[in-house]
Amino acid sequence: MWLVAGLGNPGLKYHRSRHNAGFRVVDKLAVSYKGKWLRQKNALVAKIELEAQKIILAKPLTYVNNSGEAVVALLNLYKISLTNLLVICDDLDLPLGEIRIRAAGGDGGHKGMRSIIACCQSKNIPRLRIGIGRPSRCSRLDVRCSNSQEGQDTVEWVLGNFTPFEEKEMEKIILKAAEAVKIIITLGIAAAMNTFN
Repeated sequence: MWLVAGLGNPGLKYHRSRHNAGFRVVDKLAVSYKGKWLRQKNALVAKIELEAQKIILAKPLTYVNNSGEAVVALLNLYKISLTNLLVICDDLDLPLGEIRIRAAGGDGGHKGMRSIIACCQSKNIPRLRIGIGRPSRCSRLDVRCSNSQEGQDTVEWVLGNFTPFEEKEMEKIILKAAEAVKIIITLGIAAAMNTFN
């Protein structure tokens, strides 16, 4: 059994925000495999099956920064090991339209991933990162921007909605990410990394 946790913020206000890329991937999988969302352990969960593999799709309702609380509760409830946990989250450092798969690693500055690593007490957590890019006005390498200005721009960026052009790109990347999830579960993370990274 797998737990596939898509990160995002609950509520209509954030539905199409950049930070909700993870929610959108698990939503796509739930629709494709006829999963029905139910509330459980401070998350929405949908049970699906993919090539004889049982999968719990999850959308933590704790807001992104506290995602670890809901993820650990679900891991314990379903007795799922960390090797069968897949976290899907947005990534500022990847250009829009790119995805990256890793078997383990740090949080990469993502507070939701940081929460999951802290609550699970391990960095050995498979993850699929979805590129949302950085705000162009204040890139990470721009020395003219102060740290506080970059931080404010970043918060507004991740909580903001995609432009119409970006939204069209996101629709494609959601399909690509959903396909990556299928490969991770059926063929393994190494096969998915070779295909998508």
